[in-house]
Amino acid sequence: MRTQISVIIITRNEESCISRCLESIAWADEIVVVDDMSTDRTMEICREYTDHLFTRTLTSFAEQKNYAASRCTHDWVFSIDADEYVPEELREEIQHTFEHEPTDYVAFNVLWKNYFLGKWMRYGGWYGYNTQGAKIFRKDRCSYEGIVHEKLRIDGKVGRLQSPLVHYGNEETIGKTVSKMNRYTDAEVDKLIENDTRPTVFYGLIYRPLKRFIGQYLYRRGYKDGAHGFISATFSAMYQFLMFAKYWERQTKQKSVDD
Repeated sequence: MRTQISVIIITRNEESCISRCLESIAWADEIVVVDDMSTDRTMEICREYTDHLFTRTLTSFAEQKNYAASRCTHDWVFSIDADEYVPEELREEIQHTFEHEPTDYVAFNVLWKNYFLGKWMRYGGWYGYNTQGAKIFRKDRCSYEGIVHEKLRIDGKVGRLQSPLVHYGNEETIGKTVSKMNRYTDAEVDKLIENDTRPTVFYGLIYRPLKRFIGQYLYRRGYKDGAHGFISATFSAMYQFLMFAKYWERQTKQKSVDD
């Protein structure tokens, strides 16, 4: 008997990309959407594909995805972001893999094919298996953890699918990429403070950004993607700089209040 799969998506103001995502997973046995108070047409579009819609204020990406998984009626869950897309080849591989219950694995990772400003990024660490862990998993054996850039905690063996999942997360404009970076670094600062992390100024503002740029642009050969590779590596370094600069700012203000 074919194993049924639920797909989960967490959303907030995704009207520019959600239709493409939903269309690519219309084959799923169930689609569960958890929305963080969108003010655009996101929920209206989602209603065209599913009636499993929930509204919940986002506290962390991990908690939001765990909540979404808890609303699924099937044991196997496929977590996909609104700016991702399932090509026909991946759909066929998933359906073939789940023709029967996969007894050897509790989760599956998939290749991640990223686009940045309209270009498929082949280098710089952009193409490969998702660093955030598996995308398809048994909800009774796996759960998400972390405030931002959440990872899946897995109790069991992980398999790998060979067909790529397409990610269009940074495809639109530099301005939107910077805006997204600003939101994410705010959440990263919350994580640093929650974990009582106390990085030095040198480590956070100099060492980490420089390490990230060199790692992505040189060691992972981001330079082979041309100007896109250079801009991407610079953004990665900038992300680190912004995160620790905001942390320094918040700690400095708090110290002034305490004094």
